Amino acid sequence: MPRLRGFKDWRKAIRPPERQRVIQKKDTDMHIKIFTGALPDGAETPITGSAASLVRMGFNPSKTPKVDKIKALAAALVSECEEMRDERGPG
Repeated sequence: MPRLRGFKDWRKAIRPPERQRVIQKKDTDMHIKIFTGALPDGAETPITGSAASLVRMGFNPSKTPKVDKIKALAAALVSECEEMRDERGPG
């Protein structure tokens, strides 16, 4: 196989564009809105970059929408836990 300049792995160079891995850019404004009986007006929960990387948001080879939803919920939970950890409250 001839050496292709600029590509460390020739298999990636000849892979069709639809098969090339798409890397999700981390959005700095990621959040979810929660509406429950206790929060009828909704509560916006931000998703931090560290939480997004922990649950590997953007990695979903199956392209199943429910996987993305579950990862967003898990990242929001991690973000809330990080916020509680970093608070300097009593105790």
